[in-house]
Amino acid sequence: MKIFKVMMMGAILLIAINGFAREFRNFVPILTPKKVPKGFQLASTPVENVSLMKKSVKEIFKSWKQGNFEKYLSEDFYDKRKLLDAMSYKVPPSAKIRVLSIKNMQTLQQFQKYRKDGSIEVYSTVSVTADTQIEFDDVHKGFRRLEGENEYIIQIKGELIPEK
Repeated sequence: MKIFKVMMMGAILLIAINGFAREFRNFVPILTPKKVPKGFQLASTPVENVSLMKKSVKEIFKSWKQGNFEKYLSEDFYDKRKLLDAMSYKVPPSAKIRVLSIKNMQTLQQFQKYRKDGSIEVYSTVSVTADTQIEFDDVHKGFRRLEGENEYIIQIKGELIPEK
């Protein structure tokens, strides 16, 4: 009987510890396919437009320099407000960002809608890796150059492709 009580206490303790451990984990959503927007259908063969992907990345980083970066962040962006607050607090106003290279471009999901004029309206979700460099003058350390490589998930909306 004593062994049974010890085993039960051990089981309860393990359950309690497991429950407490879950409270300390951050919620990070896993990318999943989106619902098909009304009037669209899932593209059977995704069309990749590399020049449009590169142009989109450059436009986003250009907006970072101009101070209207927020308009490019989705409403679904995790901790959007936290990112914008951190950028305004930690990034010096004189900082400049430069895109060094854009690579590993891949279409993750694509929807299409046929228009009356025979063209196809396409909404694409793409993954792009960009090498960037931030340059600024630090009061204590002088000129700073910080390089980084990050993956960006971008939604390109309204791309028109003539029907073949």
